Amino acid sequence: MWSAAAFVVPIVGASRIYLGARWLTGLLAGYALGASWAAIVATVLLITSRDTGRATAAQEWAQAPAPGH
Repeated sequence: MWSAAAFVVPIVGASRIYLGARWLTGLLAGYALGASWAAIVATVLLITSRDTGRATAAQEWAQAPAPGH
Protein backbone atom coordinates (compact mmCIF):
# COMPACT_ATOMS: atom_id res chain seq x y z
CA MET A 1 0.00 0.00 0.00
CA TRP A 2 2.85 2.41 0.84
CA SER A 3 4.53 1.58 -2.46
CA ALA A 4 1.35 2.32 -4.36
CA ALA A 5 0.96 5.66 -2.57
CA ALA A 6 4.61 6.55 -3.25
CA PHE A 7 3.98 5.78 -6.93
CA VAL A 8 0.65 7.61 -7.28
CA VAL A 9 1.53 10.87 -5.49
CA PRO A 10 4.19 12.08 -7.98
CA ILE A 11 2.09 10.91 -10.93
CA VAL A 12 -0.90 12.93 -9.76
CA GLY A 13 1.31 15.93 -9.03
CA ALA A 14 2.88 15.77 -12.48
CA SER A 15 -0.52 15.49 -14.12
CA ARG A 16 -1.80 18.56 -12.24
CA ILE A 17 1.15 20.60 -13.50
CA TYR A 18 0.76 19.23 -17.04
CA LEU A 19 -2.92 20.17 -17.08
CA GLY A 20 -2.14 23.63 -15.72
CA ALA A 21 -4.19 23.17 -12.58
CA ARG A 22 -1.24 23.82 -10.21
CA TRP A 23 2.02 25.75 -10.13
CA LEU A 24 5.26 23.86 -9.56
CA THR A 25 6.01 25.95 -6.47
CA GLY A 26 2.60 25.16 -4.99
CA LEU A 27 3.08 21.48 -5.68
CA LEU A 28 6.53 21.45 -4.08
CA ALA A 29 5.16 23.35 -1.07
CA GLY A 30 2.46 20.72 -0.70
CA TYR A 31 5.02 17.94 -0.86
CA ALA A 32 7.15 19.73 1.76
CA LEU A 33 4.15 20.19 4.03
CA GLY A 34 3.19 16.54 3.67
CA ALA A 35 6.74 15.36 4.37
CA SER A 36 6.93 17.62 7.43
CA TRP A 37 3.65 16.27 8.77
CA ALA A 38 4.78 12.66 8.20
CA ALA A 39 8.04 13.39 10.04
CA ILE A 40 6.17 14.91 12.99
CA VAL A 41 3.79 11.96 13.22
CA ALA A 42 6.65 9.45 12.97
CA THR A 43 8.59 11.30 15.68
CA VAL A 44 5.61 11.36 18.03
CA LEU A 45 4.97 7.66 17.44
CA LEU A 46 8.61 6.80 18.14
CA ILE A 47 8.67 8.85 21.34
CA THR A 48 5.39 7.50 22.68
CA SER A 49 6.12 3.86 21.82
CA ARG A 50 9.37 3.66 23.78
CA ASP A 51 9.69 1.10 26.54
CA THR A 52 8.18 2.53 29.72
CA GLY A 53 10.69 0.94 32.08
CA ARG A 54 9.34 -2.58 31.89
CA ALA A 55 11.94 -5.26 31.48
CA THR A 56 11.78 -7.24 28.28
CA ALA A 57 11.55 -11.02 28.32
CA ALA A 58 15.25 -11.28 27.37
CA GLN A 59 16.26 -8.97 30.23
CA GLU A 60 14.12 -10.92 32.71
CA TRP A 61 15.64 -14.19 31.51
CA ALA A 62 19.18 -12.82 31.86
CA GLN A 63 18.49 -11.66 35.41
CA ALA A 64 16.66 -14.80 36.55
CA PRO A 65 18.57 -17.05 38.93
CA ALA A 66 19.89 -20.28 37.49
CA PRO A 67 17.78 -23.38 38.17
CA GLY A 68 18.73 -25.08 41.43
CA HIS A 69 20.07 -21.93 43.12
